Amino acid sequence: MRILIDTNILVDYFRSQRSSRPKNKRQEYCYQQAVQFIDQSIEQGVELLVSCHTFKELLQYKNISAQEERRILENLPLMCEILETNKEVAYIAGLLSRQSSEYHDHHVEDCYIAATAN
Repeated sequence: MRILIDTNILVDYFRSQRSSRPKNKRQEYCYQQAVQFIDQSIEQGVELLVSCHTFKELLQYKNISAQEERRILENLPLMCEILETNKEVAYIAGLLSRQSSEYHDHHVEDCYIAATAN
């Protein structure tokens, strides 16, 4: 089985590894669920995949610490296969963007991530 993981799950997974505590119960729950999902998937031999656009999104936050960036760079390739964009993915992303007014001007990265899942 192969699963394409969205950015939000990985954000929560890597935030769970910070030394600071979650801001609230909801955030704590999301962190726990992300860790449980990824750990169980790896234990069950599920092949985890991420789009290269997800990889970019993980690193784009301007307040990311050097420690967190290093944790992502070192661990993400061990956990997941990072899928590259090619012309087929770009074509599908373009179709998705054209078909959705929401995605036309915003969330172009989400169109690429969705297209990678195809």
